[in-house]
Amino acid sequence: EAVQKDTEGNSYIYVAKDGKAEKRMIKTGTETEFDIQVTEGLQENESYIKNPPAALKEGDKVSAAGGK
Repeated sequence: EAVQKDTEGNSYIYVAKDGKAEKRMIKTGTETEFDIQVTEGLQENESYIKNPPAALKEGDKVSAAGGK
């Protein structure tokens, strides 16, 4: 799941910026079983890491994965 929670309950995601993971604090809106609306902290069409590994940290190297 892309949206994570820190120890204080704040929501964040990781975005890929300049080949590195960047932790981005976000605000969320409507949540369903399958989707979470991001209302602040992520721009439209901005790439984010959909299923970050548990060990991912800010500054880790990342690369875009291809897909169909």
